[in-house]
Amino acid sequence: MTMGLRSGATWLKLAVGLLALHATTAAARPQVPAGLRVDRVVVVMRHGIRPPTKAQPMPQGVARDPWPAWPVAPGWLTPHGAVAVEAIAASDRAVFTSAGLLPSRGCGATVALLADSDQRTIATAEHYARGIAPGCRLAIEHAPESTTDPLFSQIDGGHAPLDPARAQAAVDAAVGLG
Repeated sequence: MTMGLRSGATWLKLAVGLLALHATTAAARPQVPAGLRVDRVVVVMRHGIRPPTKAQPMPQGVARDPWPAWPVAPGWLTPHGAVAVEAIAASDRAVFTSAGLLPSRGCGATVALLADSDQRTIATAEHYARGIAPGCRLAIEHAPESTTDPLFSQIDGGHAPLDPARAQAAVDAAVGLG
């Protein structure tokens, strides 16, 4: 006996149903309590899909199968990741437009994009810009690529020194070990 999902007609029905469900939820107006008005949205996200950040993420022989080949350098945003980020942004645009936060046409909206200094985060912001404001040229604020940005890396950049002993004591006290 074969599974019913193997037939093309069933897959088509499933795809159409999921598309319809997504379209209705993406375009749904957010519920705002009476007397209040949403006037801005802050979206915080990580980068899109990327390969491992090291050329050889695992020593040879650890995994049964060979590690997959990636179409980009280690740690960079993949083409699939770029498409996914643009789709997320397009969905966000539909929701924000229905809430009156973005215009339905044109580039009149105020959208600020900030990214860390890695290629993958800058590219993620670029693709998010394409999806949230198609045809518009949105500026993306970021430090020079591959530098430490204190906005995103306070500890690594030495901008927020961490005392390991004090941090451990605080954790121990919070969880009842100290």
